[in-house]
Amino acid sequence: MEFLILFGSHQTLHAKRLAVAAPGTGNWTFVSFNITLDPNVAMVAVGLSPSDPGGASSGYWIDACGTYSSRIEGGQEVCITGPGPHNIWYGKSGGNANSAYTIRQIPKPTFPVDDSVRVGCSLPLHIYGLNNITMTSHNSLYDSWLNLSNPSDPIFTPGYVPPSGYIDFDISGNQIASTSCGVYTSSATVRIYIFNALVPSVNPNPANFCQGGSVSLTASATGGVSPYTFSWYNNATNTIISSASSTPPINTAGTYTVYVSDVLTSGGCLPVGLSRSVTETLQPTINAGTDDTVCATSPTALLNASITNASGVVWTSPGGGTFSPSSTALSPSYTASATDLMNGFVDLTCTATGCVNNSDVVRIYFDAGPSAIINTPTLNCNNSTGIVIVSPSGGFGATSYYWSNGATGSSQTFGAGTYSVTVVDAYGCGANHPFTLTSPSALSLVMSSTDETAPLAADGTASASPSGGTTPYSYLWNTSATSSSISGLSSAAYTVTVTDANGCSISGSTVVNLPICTGFNASASGTDVSCFGGNDGSATISFIGGAGSSGPYSYIWQTSPVQTTVTATGLTAGVYEVIVTDITLGCRSVATATVNQPTQLSNTMTHTDNSVIGGTSGTATANVSGGTPAYSYLWNNGQTSSMASGLAAGTYSVSITDANLCTISDNVIINEPPCNNFQAAVNTSGVLCFGESNGSATVVVAHGTAPYQYSLDGAAFIPNPSGTFTGLNGGAHTLNIMDASNCVVTQNFTINNPSALSVGLSPTSITCYGLSNGTIDLSVSGGTTPYSFEWINNNGNITIAHTEDVIGLAASTYSVTVTDANGCSTSASAGITMPSAISVTNITTDLTCNGTNDGAIDATVSGGQSPYTYAWTYPNGGSSTNEDISSLSPGQYLLTVTDANFCTRINSVNAYVNEPAVVNIINYTIDCPAPGNTFAVVTVDSISGGTDGPYQLSFDGGAYLSSGTYSTSLSINSTHTISAMDGNGCTTTSASTISIDPAVSISNVSFNPCIPSGSNSIAVTVTPTGGDGGNYQVSSDNGATFSALGVHTLNLPISQSYQIVVRDSSGCNSLPYSITIPGELIISGVADSVACLNGNDGSILVSSVGGTLPYNISWTGPSSGNPAGNEITSIGGTYSINNLSAGVYTITTTDANSCTSSTTITVGTTIDLINPSISCPGTISTNNQGGLCSAVVNFGTPVGTDNCPGAITTQLAGLASGSTFPVGTTTNTFLVTDAQGRTATCSFDVTIIDAELPGISCPAT
Repeated sequence: MEFLILFGSHQTLHAKRLAVAAPGTGNWTFVSFNITLDPNVAMVAVGLSPSDPGGASSGYWIDACGTYSSRIEGGQEVCITGPGPHNIWYGKSGGNANSAYTIRQIPKPTFPVDDSVRVGCSLPLHIYGLNNITMTSHNSLYDSWLNLSNPSDPIFTPGYVPPSGYIDFDISGNQIASTSCGVYTSSATVRIYIFNALVPSVNPNPANFCQGGSVSLTASATGGVSPYTFSWYNNATNTIISSASSTPPINTAGTYTVYVSDVLTSGGCLPVGLSRSVTETLQPTINAGTDDTVCATSPTALLNASITNASGVVWTSPGGGTFSPSSTALSPSYTASATDLMNGFVDLTCTATGCVNNSDVVRIYFDAGPSAIINTPTLNCNNSTGIVIVSPSGGFGATSYYWSNGATGSSQTFGAGTYSVTVVDAYGCGANHPFTLTSPSALSLVMSSTDETAPLAADGTASASPSGGTTPYSYLWNTSATSSSISGLSSAAYTVTVTDANGCSISGSTVVNLPICTGFNASASGTDVSCFGGNDGSATISFIGGAGSSGPYSYIWQTSPVQTTVTATGLTAGVYEVIVTDITLGCRSVATATVNQPTQLSNTMTHTDNSVIGGTSGTATANVSGGTPAYSYLWNNGQTSSMASGLAAGTYSVSITDANLCTISDNVIINEPPCNNFQAAVNTSGVLCFGESNGSATVVVAHGTAPYQYSLDGAAFIPNPSGTFTGLNGGAHTLNIMDASNCVVTQNFTINNPSALSVGLSPTSITCYGLSNGTIDLSVSGGTTPYSFEWINNNGNITIAHTEDVIGLAASTYSVTVTDANGCSTSASAGITMPSAISVTNITTDLTCNGTNDGAIDATVSGGQSPYTYAWTYPNGGSSTNEDISSLSPGQYLLTVTDANFCTRINSVNAYVNEPAVVNIINYTIDCPAPGNTFAVVTVDSISGGTDGPYQLSFDGGAYLSSGTYSTSLSINSTHTISAMDGNGCTTTSASTISIDPAVSISNVSFNPCIPSGSNSIAVTVTPTGGDGGNYQVSSDNGATFSALGVHTLNLPISQSYQIVVRDSSGCNSLPYSITIPGELIISGVADSVACLNGNDGSILVSSVGGTLPYNISWTGPSSGNPAGNEITSIGGTYSINNLSAGVYTITTTDANSCTSSTTITVGTTIDLINPSISCPGTISTNNQGGLCSAVVNFGTPVGTDNCPGAITTQLAGLASGSTFPVGTTTNTFLVTDAQGRTATCSFDVTIIDAELPGISCPAT
């Protein structure tokens, strides 16, 4: 076998030693290897798996062509050095067992190559494959620049450029291999070139632009190794904006950082960054405020502009009104001119001054409020109501209505009285409009009557006397009469309706009674309604008495609809009549009941206005009358007494409820006269730094009366002619301004207090041991932008930067001072740390079984910055990113560890995973299944590989059998798997697949069941299947004897039964197959003749033998016979075919195998020797018919007979029966002829006698 050893571990397949003896070894057998080492391989260890198989002694011979003197005892690893090729023999006396051979390499160490680094950077150096490493410079002055805390990964960090520009380092160490090769020592020299630090710069400095403009930044660099490359970043978006030395035009304020790279830039020598803050001078913005509307009766508006980035403002008006205190105040008041009022509005322009001027316009509308026409109705009746409608015009927006009864719509229904409505527009501008409604006096009626003087006298009277309302009156009685009085009345009730000139009406009733009803009367009482205008009153009969009051009674209440019970319900206020009738006597009486109602619940509002704008001293009082005391109150601000107090300006409503739960609502407006137009605004200037007290506020007033006094934050009122307050601290303040009329307006204002200048430091420590790439990200809030920065390295108190963020930092503590635009400053500090070097240890676990790939390497990492990432290199080209790896195949595994900062330790693990020999099933035996059995016994004969100890077997993936059990029964005609497991649980790498043949069987036995005539034997062909599919043998005597191989056809005697058995080439037999060979099928028959010609009483007696029952017998011939259908089925013996006519018949027998046998049989006819016979009637004599010489004679026609059917009768002479015979004698003769032609005759006479005398006629005398 030839091997070129590169990197890794190799194991051969099992190699069998040849039965060849080396010189002087006697009866030894050998295997030979030729090995050549790769230049990067230091040594190779050759071993045997297992280390020394059992048997006699063994040994190796190396580079000696088999010379016995170079022998090394077997069971030891052999170490080979030098490139080779090397020739290795392994020999062992005695047997030829297979073995596997393991070849493991020990690679040469890897040293760093010459490299370069600049000051400010660190250069990681990687040494692979050495232990006990030493590394020193040729000038020990520079050894301090070398970090050897991890000797396999030293880090070089130069402090400056040495005079020579480079430093040489000597490296030495040894490798301890985990093989018999022992210790390997090696050394090398590496040269490191050092260059000056890379220093970037950026212009312009400082960098700013005006809003709408832009600025470009340009970077340059010194130090390092050119050429340089540049990457500009926008820090806000962390995106690259340029890869050139200059940026494109920048029009967004922010921090921009350039990273400069040179030729030496790498993982340990990062790009150097420099940040530059770009500021923007913003254009002024102006908001003149929102459009406003003021009432034309008080046309002063308070303006409120807001600006940013502006130095001041200027207000202008085209209408010539007045700004107070001046047109340069940010929030002055403006009083309209006559021109403004005439136009109805004015547009005021506010211009903000700055690097450019920007303007905004606010429009002030002057609202005269709506005018209104009050349309009042005429009230015709005393208790009628009418609708009052308001018709407004003018004003702005929606119109609102406030009626004196609390209603708010554009119309309202009222009765007689005095009322008012206030009409205002959306801005509250408008006026109050009073009005009065009047009505006539109430209509009343008095009724009277006189009774009848006697029953049926019809002399009663009734009269109506109205008053009030509007004359003249009209009348309508229930008798249709139309006068005020009616007479000639019978006993009854009479009702009249009186209508005045305005159509107002009233009704009344009276009764006319009989004399017996004198004194009959009734009275009623009423229950009042709860609330004015309600309908919950009632009236009840309270007394019935006097003459005629015997009862029962009927009741008719004059209600609508009419009620007929004792009590009428659901009544409104009024007088109700009821006619009470004694049903027995017919006496009647009219009673009245009065249902009253409380007076209408009403309210008069009184109030006191506030004395100052924004005050809360207003009151409103509800003065209630009517209804039913006591009263309760609920104001819309939640107060519950008759007087609401502490009211600010606005509209207030109250709901009043009396004792009967009747309610009324009313409202009132609280004003701020005479100060309701007094206004003020405050212009402020914030403090410079958080917590200071240097803010100021200037007051602007409108509509007040000078001089003014001021109360700041609750202090006493004092004059301040300038209206400016200084020395204010930041926060909320309250200023009360009082004019000469003691009107007070309150302004709350806030002095802007910049948030405290605050800094946040986010340090990013050095990523890898020995580097200088720390950064500090500074975040600033509060204060007033822009900011300036000063960074100091506390180690030496050296100023290192004036940028917001700093990069490229070594391990140390750094401080920064931030100063804002107002000169406020704050400081903070942060430390930069450096992680320890990455260190890795590992534990290797070899494969437990060949092919299981269950090797594992457990790596433990320390140092650096967790979490770590892992890059394993597998011998088969695979890889893994796990810390620990498992399920490994044999070979060499290398690990490179990278920490969270992307620092790496290359080949930190160099480990080998070894593999034992494979378990193999060498041979097995499959027994023939017993005929008819579905299982066969399988026995494993030999197993190799794995470890010592008895093997266990698993069939078809089932559980492993107990140790030493190597046989089992498996289903035939199936494929099965066999797996072996050694004492350590190692199994075959892949199960052995075996196929158990199907059972030997006979799919068909064929022969011709129709035995040819005269044959004594027949060829029988057997079709075997199953088994091993090779040459079969056939037995006809149940396996006692077999044919030759491959002979499947036998000649067997007929008329016998056989047991056919098939045997395959493996000697496995089939189940017997039974057959029976029939004899030759033969048919015969005997005929019985027909008795008469054309008769059908012939028969044939049929007999069949041979063939296979049942038989089917069919025939053809002149007649079908009996049974009908020309076919019968027989199970053997003889069978008679009857009722046959004479002729030749072909008879065929068909057996169960469709074999046929035919014969021809003739049915004859017996000769007829008997003549036919015939009999005629006797002589017939009769007279002639009258007047004729003849007569018609009828007789029975003679019919012949014969012993055989078919006799034919014919008339030879004479006339047929029914003919006219002549006078005289006629002889009739008849003939009969049978089928054989034999004849017979008979005759008879028919005589006609002329019985009439002749006549004669003589001539006249």
